[in-house]
Amino acid sequence: MRKGLTCFFILIGLISHAYGDFVEGPDDTLHQDHSLQDEWLAEDLLLETDELEFDIPPGKIERRWWQGMSASLQHDVTQTSSTDNINRSKLRLEYESSISDGFYLLAKSSYRYFNQQDSLAKKRGEAYGKARLQQLWLQYSTQQCGYTLGRQTLVWGEVDGSFVVDVLTPFDLTEQLFTDYGDLRKGEDMLVMDCFYGKHQSQLFYTPSANVHTFSHEQPHVETGQEWGGRFKYSLANLDVSLMLAHLYWNAPFLNPVGFQLQTQSYRLSALGVSKAVGRLLIKMDVAHKTNQLDLISLQRSDTWSMAMGVDYTTADNQNFNMGFWQQGATGEVNELGIPLQMTLGWSHSLWHDDLSLSLLANVSQQPQYENITWLATYKLNDVCSFTSALSLANIREENPELVPPLANEALSFSVKVEF
Repeated sequence: MRKGLTCFFILIGLISHAYGDFVEGPDDTLHQDHSLQDEWLAEDLLLETDELEFDIPPGKIERRWWQGMSASLQHDVTQTSSTDNINRSKLRLEYESSISDGFYLLAKSSYRYFNQQDSLAKKRGEAYGKARLQQLWLQYSTQQCGYTLGRQTLVWGEVDGSFVVDVLTPFDLTEQLFTDYGDLRKGEDMLVMDCFYGKHQSQLFYTPSANVHTFSHEQPHVETGQEWGGRFKYSLANLDVSLMLAHLYWNAPFLNPVGFQLQTQSYRLSALGVSKAVGRLLIKMDVAHKTNQLDLISLQRSDTWSMAMGVDYTTADNQNFNMGFWQQGATGEVNELGIPLQMTLGWSHSLWHDDLSLSLLANVSQQPQYENITWLATYKLNDVCSFTSALSLANIREENPELVPPLANEALSFSVKVEF
């Protein structure tokens, strides 16, 4: 800006002097003494720094409250080899705003409409709609601490998808399942405090009434109680170590044969999480001890130890490869609570200036016994419209059909999303 103004005034000065020469004749002294002209330009034409400063009224740069709003409309169709087909639409609304100094507000809600061809609508006998408030919280931040109050999700653990430590937030299993757990998590009403002191980070949370997994919209209410816990994290160069303690409730309720009611009980969680970065390689580990764990078949209880390990590698062209293992053992005589080694493999890559995203996720489970692979592709047509397609193939063993997650041998999914 300063250079542009300077050049403009120099040009005006030269034109005026040229016009004077044309009328009055050339002035030889000007041609002989260029230093006087340079001095005159420097003193009279160049602007000082403070002359370029402009006072903008505060109201001119204030962000309007509606600028934090966003919405999306999505339709999902999944055709499977079984009867669990999906045909539903979703309207999602989101609002976020820094409402004042130190205060931040976030709200996420959605409304889903299940068409008559959807498996959940067939079970009910008619098409229906369902609203859900996933998040609604207010955060207050000071220099070192942040306090978040309201409905929110909380994730612990280093190894994604193992659920060794990631047991704080239950899931809504009526949602469409691709390779992202974000839409599956149910928000819980809680208070969370995060504090940062140099290399240390501490977190405390309190939930007055815990939630459980949602398997069906006809699922009755399950009585629970209070949850609380804390995490202490210490960070060094490329190394993070976390210690976690919590009092929780089972996310998966069980059917009590006495009274035939869904019930859940409390347990204690003690866990350790470690992650280490070595160049482009990230090594992760979670270890957890849980008390009062229940086998849903025999209804016997025992303490369990579980461990998960994972590696992530990112290439120079932004491809990501990941691998994870996890296993669980029972400390008592309830052998059914022991889970043999499970394995996950994943790959993801973004192309065409991130307009095309590809991912591949494979799971190998020994209890329940199945192998599953899902190929997911998302293409962003523009800033408004995007398309997603997924192909899922599974090899499900018939020995334990009741324990297998809601997977089909073959499933083809398609989704279109419009964002406002």
